[in-house]
Amino acid sequence: MNEKRSPKISIGIVSMVVILTVLCLTIFSVITLGTAINEKQLAEKSARAIENYYQAETYCSEIANNIGKLWKENKSSFQLQDFAKENNVDCQLEKNEIYFSYWCPIDESQALFVTISVGDTFSIERWSVQATQEWVANEDLQVWDGESIE
Repeated sequence: MNEKRSPKISIGIVSMVVILTVLCLTIFSVITLGTAINEKQLAEKSARAIENYYQAETYCSEIANNIGKLWKENKSSFQLQDFAKENNVDCQLEKNEIYFSYWCPIDESQALFVTISVGDTFSIERWSVQATQEWVANEDLQVWDGESIE
C-alpha cells in the first residue's frame, strides 16, 4: 500500500492564462501605438495651421505698421496711396478718410482680411479670417429619411 502518488500539475490552464495575457497586452499596445500616431499627425497639422496663421498675421501687421508710421509722419494722401500701390494694397478715398484693404492667404481655404481707415485718426476697421472657398456639402451618403423603401 505504499503507493506514491505523483502530484498532478495542470500546466495547460497556466499556459492558457499566460497566452491570453500576452495576447491582451499585444492588442492594447497596438491600439496605443495607433492612437499615438494619430495624435502626432493631428499635432503636426495643428502646428502647420497655427504657423500659417501667424505668418499671415505678421505680414498684415507689417503693412498696418508701415501705414501707421506714414500717417504719424503726416505724410500726404498721395504718399500713402503710393505706398498702397507699391504693396498691392487697395486704396479708396472717401470723404476725408483713406481706406486701405488687403488680405493674405492662410491656407487653401482661408485668408486674413484687413481694412484700415486713416484720416483724423488711425483705426483698424476689420481684421478677420474668412473662408475663400464656398463650402459644399457632401451628399453622397444616402440617409434613411423615415419613409419606407419600396
